Amino acid sequence: MPADFMGWRSDGRCVLIECKDVDRPHLPLGKSPGLSQFQVQAAALSANKAIYLVVWKRADDAVVFPAATHLGQKSVEASRLTWHRLANLRQLLGSWIMSG
Repeated sequence: MPADFMGWRSDGRCVLIECKDVDRPHLPLGKSPGLSQFQVQAAALSANKAIYLVVWKRADDAVVFPAATHLGQKSVEASRLTWHRLANLRQLLGSWIMSG
């Protein structure tokens, strides 16, 4: 499976969600403990046809971002993302899923 969760919106668009609990200043792309090479390839293949989101949790904070915005990078830097309280994760995910 290329992601932890997979489903479809009411308009038929596929939604893939990969969750990472990595307490580091960066999330590696293409190797552990970040997205595996297989997951990066899946994100690239689905970039125009599906919504591939990454949920990155660190301590009591989380961020949601589309994997496609970081393809070609070696890692995603935590300091360049807008973090939110983990309690707001449901709202964050809903916003990304419906806007994609």
